[in-house]
Amino acid sequence: MSFAASEDLERIIEDSEVKAAIEVLDIWVQFRLEKNEIPGVSIGIVYDQELIWTKGYGYADLKSKKPTVSSTVYRIASLTKLFTATSILQLRDAGKLQLYDPVNKYLDWFTINDEFKDTPELTIMHILTHSSGLPREFDELYWDNMIFPDSQQFITMFQESSTILGRDEKFKYSNIAFSVLGFLIEKVSGESYADYVTKYILEPLGMNSTTVLPSPEMPQLATGYKYRNPGHPRTAVPFTNLDALVSAGNIASTVEDLAKFISLQFRTSPTEEKQILRGSTIREMHRVHWLKEDWSFGRGLGWGVKRVDDRTRIRHGGYVWGYTSSISAVPADKIGVIVLTNAGDGSPGAIADQVWKLVAPVVRKATDIEKEPTISDLSWKKFVGDYVWSDGSVTRVMLLNNELLFVSHESDNPWESRLKVEFVKGNTFKIIDGSQEGELITFELDDDGEVIRVIFPGYAGVKRK
Repeated sequence: MSFAASEDLERIIEDSEVKAAIEVLDIWVQFRLEKNEIPGVSIGIVYDQELIWTKGYGYADLKSKKPTVSSTVYRIASLTKLFTATSILQLRDAGKLQLYDPVNKYLDWFTINDEFKDTPELTIMHILTHSSGLPREFDELYWDNMIFPDSQQFITMFQESSTILGRDEKFKYSNIAFSVLGFLIEKVSGESYADYVTKYILEPLGMNSTTVLPSPEMPQLATGYKYRNPGHPRTAVPFTNLDALVSAGNIASTVEDLAKFISLQFRTSPTEEKQILRGSTIREMHRVHWLKEDWSFGRGLGWGVKRVDDRTRIRHGGYVWGYTSSISAVPADKIGVIVLTNAGDGSPGAIADQVWKLVAPVVRKATDIEKEPTISDLSWKKFVGDYVWSDGSVTRVMLLNNELLFVSHESDNPWESRLKVEFVKGNTFKIIDGSQEGELITFELDDDGEVIRVIFPGYAGVKRK
């Protein structure tokens, strides 16, 4: 068990509650591995720009008893789709495509049997949000024999297939759809998918142990194993690359490298260094663009999005023969979790859930440094009073706990609907929440220095005497 050394994160490392939660997690994971005879697992917990804790359990290879560590390489399967989505957003930001462009604008072979003529034309956005209605897989049994179609075979299979649903009807996960994005990236960028991802994502982020086209000779690659057959030893899976489905699930990576990808998700300021995406684009990828009818979950751009324990969590899971993976993060808290396993039944999502339940709350608590209270200027008292708007409604300006607040008499829940402002200069303040967040307001004074009204963008309230 180890913590990453970081002066900024000393309080996390030394926090007694964090240590206790890690110890409980550690015991639970070990018991789970032994009970389910899982070959190996590597786990990482990220806070902001640091991998704050990581541990390997079990073996990367059962025959040689090679232990797993944070640098063990695993096939991350469908986590690849996050790198594909990132590539598409990079190309969008470079002006080379638009998300609502029809896919056939770039791929002239993109034709498929479609009985859903009354739904929108199939766009890049539909694929990114898994609302395209494209089939999950082709009819061929490549997931059984692990012989995947090459590019020309893929195109032929695609053109002989049919849409399953209309666009925007339902969430329908599709490996075929994200494979199409790989073709699109190659067409628009002029580079192979592997070269593009390596050059514009992996190398800039320092993900030096990650590869789009892994080989069985990689010294750190964990051996993948099939589902457990009780009473029998685990069976290793044959090595394969996904060929034309590369952009849907072929990448191999480590906990250490994926921690760098999670840290990217927290760099949303325009001034951040080591950016491969604009901060605004990162936030766009995390935002819900497609929502299930019962509001149980949504889809960002590549990411799944869900509210858990009053937090918005982004996540993605992965499965390919012999390997399962999970990556998740709460951007608001700058906490991320990585779980990689070399077993088809490794259940990394269940392990990640325990990290979120046990460790994330105490890390959040340990990093929750109370801000120095704002000290109000005594002159702000002159702003206190009732202000009458042109429609006859009244708002009271109050000075409470050193904060200047606008509280509506008309609201059914005046405290919940209160408007907060922060000082800018003179008699000017900035709104810091609500629908007018970021806008400026000014208190107007008469020649005697008495407040006569407050001016908002578009309207004003007269102070009642």
